[in-house]
Amino acid sequence: MASTACTNTTTVMIQVNICLFGYFCWYLNYGLDGWFLANTLQKVFQVVSILITSYFKVDKRTRNGFTWEDLTEGYWQYFKETVEYTVGALCEEVVFQLSTLLVNLTQDASQIAAQTAIINTISYIYETSPGFTLVARLRFGILLGRKKVQAAKRLFHSVFIGMFCTALLVGLLLVTFTDELSSVYSSNNEEVDSYVRPLIVEVCIFIGPIFTLTYLNTICRCIGWFTVLAYANVSFMIVLQMVFGLVILYGLHGDVTYLSVNTFALMSILAVFVYTRISC
Repeated sequence: MASTACTNTTTVMIQVNICLFGYFCWYLNYGLDGWFLANTLQKVFQVVSILITSYFKVDKRTRNGFTWEDLTEGYWQYFKETVEYTVGALCEEVVFQLSTLLVNLTQDASQIAAQTAIINTISYIYETSPGFTLVARLRFGILLGRKKVQAAKRLFHSVFIGMFCTALLVGLLLVTFTDELSSVYSSNNEEVDSYVRPLIVEVCIFIGPIFTLTYLNTICRCIGWFTVLAYANVSFMIVLQMVFGLVILYGLHGDVTYLSVNTFALMSILAVFVYTRISC
């Protein structure tokens, strides 16, 4: 019943999204303002619809069965873990924003265009992995709850290998269609093209860690290693990326290709760190 309600709610939200963005962006021709307005209304509808659905689907015996003491008991421990979880999760999103910020410091339109293009490509790859991650996380959590630690480890390794192989196939597709991708993103501008092509190659080289990092972080959180993950993400994805990036930019006078290698290499090191820690 709950899964059916969730599916129905998601289906309705998709239809509402199409109507809102179509109405404000195309029918009223509000452009960027229309996008922000439609996005705000979509978020409001999403929150309200989920609250209503959750209220009517929750067991009536527990709907109002709590007190203020229940809510405040262990609150600060919960707050601490929430902050640690949020910091780690935000670092996953901020990593590419910081990379783009560093490229923007070059003040080179061609490099900025190439960076924007490659981030757009990576977003499709990076945002695909949560589908695999969601299924694996549920099964991993069930196995841990039943104290089947070895089975959980086997599942972890199996999913990781499957995702890594999938990433390699995606990388092969990127290599195969490099000319087409570069043509689309560079609009046949030779200078932009000279940056886009090596960036695509870099993505293909580091595509394994890029594709699996979200999964590794999620499993790490399932085990309860919020603090370790938060410190690791902040250290690698923010501090070291900025320090090394600034050295590459101003000390070595590197371009967007070197800055991207810096980002992808740090993601790879973080992925290896998390993987080995879970494996132990």
